[in-house]
Parts: sequence; C-alpha cells; structure tokens
Amino acid sequence: MLDPIAPTDAVRNLLDAYRVFSQEMQNIGQAKANLVKSIIARVDAERVEQAREKLKNFSYDRQP
Repeated sequence: MLDPIAPTDAVRNLLDAYRVFSQEMQNIGQAKANLVKSIIARVDAERVEQAREKLKNFSYDRQP
C-alpha cells in the first residue's frame, strides 16, 4: 500500500515545475521593475537637461 503522506514522483515533478514557474514569475516581476526604473531615470534625465537649457537661456534682464 502506498504511504499517503509520501509524495509520488508525479507530485514531486509538479512541485518542482511550480518552483521553477514561481522563480520565473519573480524574475519577470524584477525585470518589469527594472524597466520602469530605467524609463523613470531616462525621463528624469531629459527633464534635467531641459531645465539646464532653460537656465542657460535665462536672463534677469528679460521680462517674462
């Protein structure tokens, strides 16, 4: 008779597959987070550059 507590090979394989799937999902989530950070950094860098350009052209003598 089979031991009801001991997992069969099929259950073990399924658990292993789930672990791999779970890890891949975490990797995808981390990749998405990294992509968002990269996009934010690029947008921030563009805004900084635009602000620098505005400051270069700024003069106290000019009227708004």
